[in-house]
Order: sequence, then structure tokens, then C-alpha cells
Amino acid sequence: MASFAQIRDRLFAHYFEGQYQEALEIIEDFEPADNSQDEDLHFWRMCLLSRLGETDQAVATFSEALDKGHW
Repeated sequence: MASFAQIRDRLFAHYFEGQYQEALEIIEDFEPADNSQDEDLHFWRMCLLSRLGETDQAVATFSEALDKGHW
């Protein structure tokens, strides 16, 4: 299982190449050991969904994060 740092590095490599769908898939496939990075994962998911034009899903993700007490 990849560490959070490894996932982050892979995600940003794809992001900076404009490969937003691939970056999003990395997040979707990642199963964190705990929820300590939950806020980062929600934020990255929102950003990637927005880049992909999936604004309704991005807003839903933001709402979910707020419901969990983030921000």
C-alpha cells in the first residue's frame, strides 16, 4: 500500500502534466489508514473535479467536507 506522501507525489505529477482524470483516479483508489489527511483529499478532489468541469460534484464534495467539520 502506498503512503500518503507517495500518493501526493503521484497526484501532483499528473496534475502538473494536465492529467486531471488520472490524478483523480489516484485519489479514488487510495484507502488511507486513518482520516488524518481527509481534508487534503477532499480539497484535491474538489480541485480536480473543477478542472474536469464536474462543478456539481466538486460542490457536493465541498459540502461533504463541511459536513465532516473541515474548514
